[in-house]
Amino acid sequence: MDYKELDKKLKNIKKIDREIQVIHYEIQYLEEGLFRKSSFTNTKVTESQTKDIGDVYVTKTERKEKLLKRIEGLMAEREPLVSLIDDKLEDPEQRAVLKMFFCSNKNFY
Repeated sequence: MDYKELDKKLKNIKKIDREIQVIHYEIQYLEEGLFRKSSFTNTKVTESQTKDIGDVYVTKTERKEKLLKRIEGLMAEREPLVSLIDDKLEDPEQRAVLKMFFCSNKNFY
């Protein structure tokens, strides 16, 4: 494996981490919507809605489950990339620096 190919694979770790973070934000948004306090208003009901509140919760819960499965898939994709750092380098300082740069988004310049 040459340098460019290895660099490309290691940069994919950052992309995967960003995607996981975005999915976590979406899950937080869904959870806030699921557990938001209901507010009472004095509006009159004119006709019944076709969608029940239970259907909304089921839909949001299903979406959350899909997102969690997506995170599991991304983590499975990320794990072999991170193991490249562990397997290829014997020096613990070099491993630490590469993990900070590629896995923790730390910049040293």
